[in-house]
Amino acid sequence: MKKLFFASFAPLRETLFYLPQRRKARKGEFIEMEVAQVVKKVVKEFGTRDVFEIAVKSGVEIVYESWYPTTIGEFDRRKKIISVNRRALEESKNAEELERIIIAHELGHFFARESNLAKETEEKFAREFAQILITQHLEET
Repeated sequence: MKKLFFASFAPLRETLFYLPQRRKARKGEFIEMEVAQVVKKVVKEFGTRDVFEIAVKSGVEIVYESWYPTTIGEFDRRKKIISVNRRALEESKNAEELERIIIAHELGHFFARESNLAKETEEKFAREFAQILITQHLEET
């Protein structure tokens, strides 16, 4: 299992999700944590692997918009909104699966929001978060 390095999360009261801190991390200081452990904590906290339920329970709104498909999803940190590109879903042969993948990926950004990751590292975190959440969800069904 790959490991990513990121600063510890501050407690997230609105989602009741947190990673334990021994002490407050300084900017630029990173603490090692496996993405799989983050997924495990999210699933335990929310009692589900369903991306739609996780979004609702964590207060993240999902909206559907159409734009030129250079991206298929986006996460607005300030508004806590996941935007799913409707056009990408319409062009997909398996829109339902793509929709779950997009939402899981954007939830990865949501749960990484307090981590002070570099943009590229956060993108890797979100990608792996989605992969683990979706893959293990499929294995359980």
